[in-house]
Amino acid sequence: MDTIYDRFDADALTRWSLYPDTLKMLGKLRNQGFKMALVSNVGKASLRAAMEKLDKLLQLPPILAGSESA
Repeated sequence: MDTIYDRFDADALTRWSLYPDTLKMLGKLRNQGFKMALVSNVGKASLRAAMEKLDKLLQLPPILAGSESA
């Protein structure tokens, strides 16, 4: 199942973008001392690909994805 979800998630990632002013708002929240994390139901492979685009900007803690395998 993970392979199927990964394929659909990867396709969706090609059309994905942040809402306008998202990074500006997150920066304001961080500057006010709010702690942030990301919660997602996207599979590990696509989530990591998306986070590579944003990692330096968001500086979020490590990722746990719904399709993590033991």
